[in-house]
Amino acid sequence: MTVLVVEDREIDRFLMEAMLCERFEVLTAASADEAILLAKDNKVDVALLNVMLKEDMDAVELLQDLQLIQHPRSFVAYAITSHVNEERARRLIQVGFSAILYKPFSAALFEELLKKEAYRFSVLLSA
Repeated sequence: MTVLVVEDREIDRFLMEAMLCERFEVLTAASADEAILLAKDNKVDVALLNVMLKEDMDAVELLQDLQLIQHPRSFVAYAITSHVNEERARRLIQVGFSAILYKPFSAALFEELLKKEAYRFSVLLSA
């Protein structure tokens, strides 16, 4: 299973990759532009998108672009953030994010969310 992590903060990107790399193939991008290039060349099963990317588009715009590249139902997207207000959280869910993960989050929480989405994947995760 391939996880695309899009995070502009290098330390957060490094920590997420280190946390996930034992169980998943992890692709990392520091910007939306990098993420789009990776999505064009790789099948993505899960996208972890930082809500507020500093240099380019936000997570909503990036999700919409990723959905044009890969079929929207072919991958699960989670918004990652340190904080988000209630109105913005509702908007993120409305546009297609399955959940919002608040940083820092654990690998156990991530895997629990994936198990709830297992019907979308051809391979079920085992504990």
